[in-house]
Amino acid sequence: MPRTRARCPVCQRGPYQLGNLYDHLRFVHWWKKDKVDELKIKIKNTKFEGRQSVECECGKIYFSVHGLRVHREKQHGQVVHHSSNYFPVTCPACLKVFRTGEELAMHCNEMHRQQGGQDFAMIQGTFPSHEEFEAWIDSVEKLTKVGFTKRTSRMCKDGRNHIFVCRHARGKGAEVDPKEMKQRFKKSDRVYSHCPAFIRVSSVFSIIENGERCSRFLIQDNLNNLWDGGGGADADSNTTL
Repeated sequence: MPRTRARCPVCQRGPYQLGNLYDHLRFVHWWKKDKVDELKIKIKNTKFEGRQSVECECGKIYFSVHGLRVHREKQHGQVVHHSSNYFPVTCPACLKVFRTGEELAMHCNEMHRQQGGQDFAMIQGTFPSHEEFEAWIDSVEKLTKVGFTKRTSRMCKDGRNHIFVCRHARGKGAEVDPKEMKQRFKKSDRVYSHCPAFIRVSSVFSIIENGERCSRFLIQDNLNNLWDGGGGADADSNTTL
């Protein structure tokens, strides 16, 4: 999705990406922070015009429940508990629902590993540096010909947690190219927005401390069997996830 751009309301230069626009206004036209904040709200309201808004108790307005939840967690320390019937993750093979991607991976390892002889087991490992982790994930993407994309990145008590997911796990309905749909599951009325392949990494001061992954792909276009997205495990535990 392309980033939002806007022209400078003073000199009409641009369009700039919003962060660059706000810097331009502060350092070229000497706008005060309050005035820049007013423009931010105006641009945000224009961007989400027609969408229903939700307001926090502190007065901040968001245009998605997820945005409001993240704000409350970060700014107010509120932990939002989902109801007992909240199951946002769906297995693309049997449509059973789960709470997390980890639960989906365990389910696939137990119920679907015979389809193509795949192993969906999760493994753990450590990396001595961020560079070695980046080199490893690059090698996995080249081996499997399927990339990972960072879905979330949040601070926790042990550092920062990063979640990477399969790039084929996205979208719903017509948003997904029909060529990316496996024939095995063509009768499903759901396009596969979830996949058991994921990488969860904990980092401290830009050093990758530990990680957990399940990189067996349940969906991949033009394949009759389940995709083996793993690759062999390296004997060196410091360089293998």
